Amino acid sequence: MDTLSQQVTETLRAWILHGRLTPGMRVEEVPVAETLKVSRTPVRAALAALAMEGLIDHQPKKGYLVRSFALEDILAAYEVRSVLEGLACRRFAALGVDEPTAALLHACLREGDEILAKGQLLVEDSRPTSR
Repeated sequence: MDTLSQQVTETLRAWILHGRLTPGMRVEEVPVAETLKVSRTPVRAALAALAMEGLIDHQPKKGYLVRSFALEDILAAYEVRSVLEGLACRRFAALGVDEPTAALLHACLREGDEILAKGQLLVEDSRPTSR
């Protein structure tokens, strides 16, 4: 079961990913708490979590700002991820995998296929499944 701060974190993450909170926008505890009808404590925890994830930046004495990402940074991150995924695949192919790991990988592929078959990415698609 999600805690209130986890729910607030998911809500704010969705707002950022769907453009309700835009890059450079200031995110303040009190208005967010009032909008979500929660106390400031779970909002404060959510903002700290999103700062740790890199979606928002904490500015001393200014609060939190939604982070903007340059296209070059996104492309560089994608390139690094593709290299790491290729390396992982090569190692699996060379070393082999046990049956439970193979079953888990097949389940992940099925889940990905189900998400892509919908034709659009939904907020709940970014939540980890319980495996």
